[in-house]
Amino acid sequence: TLREGALLMELNSVRDTIRENQRSGSIVLIGVDPNKAILGLIDTLDKYISVGIGYALSTESLRIYCENHPYVLK
Repeated sequence: TLREGALLMELNSVRDTIRENQRSGSIVLIGVDPNKAILGLIDTLDKYISVGIGYALSTESLRIYCENHPYVLK
C-alpha cells in the first residue's frame, strides 16, 4: 500500500512533470485542458489527503470545485 507521504511525493512528481511539459505548449480537448484538470485534481487531493485514510469527497464536491475553478475546464 502507498503511505500518505509517498502518495504526496508521487503527486508532486506528476505536478512537476506537467508544469515542465506546459512550457512547450498545451492542448485542449473538447474544451478541456487535461493538464489544468489534472493539476486541479492534484491540488484538491493535496488539500484533503491528510484528513485520513478512508476520507473521500463526494462527486458533488468535485462538481462544486469545478464550478468554482472554471480555468480547470478551459
